[in-house]
Formats: sequence, structure tokens, C-alpha cells
Amino acid sequence: MIREVVREWKSGPDRGDTNVLIQMLEEEIDHLLSRRNSQRSERVDEERRLRSH
Repeated sequence: MIREVVREWKSGPDRGDTNVLIQMLEEEIDHLLSRRNSQRSERVDEERRLRSH
């Protein structure tokens, strides 16, 4: 996923502009973290549901 971002940056019009790369990586990391956190909360909800039965 990170490799894809770097590949996209290298082939895009902003290659060489590290500020653009950093921004793209930050966005990807935020996306990955939010997805991981939502998966974790779904797991916690499922565990609670199973314990309550």
C-alpha cells in the first residue's frame, strides 16, 4: 500500500517534490489507521456481543 503511493508519486507530475510525497504518505497512513481502528472496534463489539449471550 505504501509502495503503491510511492510508485504513484514517482510516475506523477509531482515526482521530486518530497512535500507532495509526504502528504500522500500521511493520507495513506491515516486511511490505514482508521481502517485498522474500525476493524478493532468491530472485533470488540463482536466479543461483547458473544459474551453477553
